[in-house]
Amino acid sequence: PNHAALALPDAAVLAAVASGKCAGCGAEVLADVRVCFRCGLVPVVLEPGNHCVLVLGPGRISDKLDSDRRDRLVQWLRANEKVGFGVEVLEHEIPRLPFVLVRGVGAITSTTIIGSLERLGIEATAVVGSPLAHPAMRKHVWRMATRGFTLVAAILAAPAMLYGPIAFLVLPFIGLAFGVVYAVARRSAARTTVSSLPTSRPALPPGLQGRIAQLPALVPTIAQRRHREALGTVVGRVLALLRGGTGDAAREISAELEHAINLAAVAVRRMDDIESMMTRRDFDPADADHRAVMQERDMWAARLLDLTATLDALAARLAAAQARVGVQRSDDALASLRANVEALEEVQRL
Repeated sequence: PNHAALALPDAAVLAAVASGKCAGCGAEVLADVRVCFRCGLVPVVLEPGNHCVLVLGPGRISDKLDSDRRDRLVQWLRANEKVGFGVEVLEHEIPRLPFVLVRGVGAITSTTIIGSLERLGIEATAVVGSPLAHPAMRKHVWRMATRGFTLVAAILAAPAMLYGPIAFLVLPFIGLAFGVVYAVARRSAARTTVSSLPTSRPALPPGLQGRIAQLPALVPTIAQRRHREALGTVVGRVLALLRGGTGDAAREISAELEHAINLAAVAVRRMDDIESMMTRRDFDPADADHRAVMQERDMWAARLLDLTATLDALAARLAAAQARVGVQRSDDALASLRANVEALEEVQRL
């Protein structure tokens, strides 16, 4: 069977359901699925909350983030604009460490952002409430205020050094200057460098939503990348049916689509287990039982490929039915989908 064909969803399918790119591997990620099918990283989904994400390094406090990492960060954020990121500020400056990347996000969102930043080689942490609750942030504010005050004090003290009697007049202004400089440093350090506006999407049918919610735990357990991507191909096509122009018609068959995802998950896990078994030293292709296992793998792969093709055909025929053309053909495509699902069930029973 052509395993490669299972792992390559076309650009049109991805465009309909993708929300951005994975920070770990650069693959397209599906907006409704909290896992990257290529590498298993949990992608970012913006949800409101009371957490701030602080970038801590690499680098020393009050030093600027190196330009290569800043560019890498901007590139990733730009690729995930559909998630709700705005990078206008970060694009035009290189901030000093530590700095506030985003604020007002939920705990899960902050965790996924930190995980993605780690893949980009950037150290980050989350705090609840004010970013100044973090010791590194307070140290940064104090250091920047000290630098600023030293400069201001030198400017104010210069006249007094030239003419001693006015020193008493300058002293109150020096005290006031420290308060102003500290307030400016505090405000500058607490400024958010990336805007975040959570986006909402129409809810999926409950059964499908529940099935998709299980994928983040399942996908990392699949060892072979091509099997993870094969599952992602099926999920992507199901979501494209629901999110595309044929969404209303597709929702009427949500039970079949949910079952298709379930059986695709069973198929890729079984193929993954079989191929793991085939790498053992005691596996003998000449043995009858081992040949039967290999044939089972090929049956799963063939059925899964047929299921993917059937989902493509169903999408095309539902679109035609919406245009009042080929209504009977869409019924045929649904029958074909059910037949393919039943074929996968038959392999599962073997």
